[in-house]
Amino acid sequence: MSNKEDIQKFLEEFKTFANVFDVFVIDTEKNIKGLLDLGLTANIRKDIILNLEEENYYRGPNKDRDRAQFDVWEFGVKLNQVDEIYIKLSTRRENSRSICLSFHRAEIQIDYPFA
Repeated sequence: MSNKEDIQKFLEEFKTFANVFDVFVIDTEKNIKGLLDLGLTANIRKDIILNLEEENYYRGPNKDRDRAQFDVWEFGVKLNQVDEIYIKLSTRRENSRSICLSFHRAEIQIDYPFA
């Protein structure tokens, strides 16, 4: 588990890259279905991501299972009384990219260690 400073550093870097180069979203079937099921637009998804704070932190950094040279950070957001969103993010420093790997309903209850 990371400390608040590490989480803030990651989020600052992620948001800086996102504000300059946008957020690159991996459009898996699960992510697309997640937006539709939640009734969200891509712009709302981006707003949710850019408003993440350390209180939304779930876990990480961990190695990306598909690209072990990169770390992933996991967050959650309670959208309403019923829905909770699972969000997995990464940055690619070599090309200043902010990447959203997952954005869909949480499949398990998310524990927020800094909430």
